[in-house]
Amino acid sequence: MRFIGTDESRERFRGKARIGVDRAQLQQAIVRGEKTSSLYFLFEHGTSLNQEGLAIAARAAVPAVVSINIFHYGLGDHMKLAKADVEWLRALGVTEFQIDSVYDRWLIP
Repeated sequence: MRFIGTDESRERFRGKARIGVDRAQLQQAIVRGEKTSSLYFLFEHGTSLNQEGLAIAARAAVPAVVSINIFHYGLGDHMKLAKADVEWLRALGVTEFQIDSVYDRWLIP
């Protein structure tokens, strides 16, 4: 099970489910020597995740879950921009997405 939410709700589910953290939080957990592979997953926007973020996730042995949401694409054609992000991220090896349903056409075979 995976969980995203507020700091308070993440603390409540810590150890019961993998908790979504950003890149900085994941790096801090690595430095603290936490058992990241069972506690966390990297959760980032598709507009910001890059190879550096994926390398941190790999080092922590956690999956990267990418959000693709309409509000991420304020300028320009959100359909075109989201499709480009999905295709680029899949080419980098991302397999897990949290998406707005208008974008599912690029993820469902």
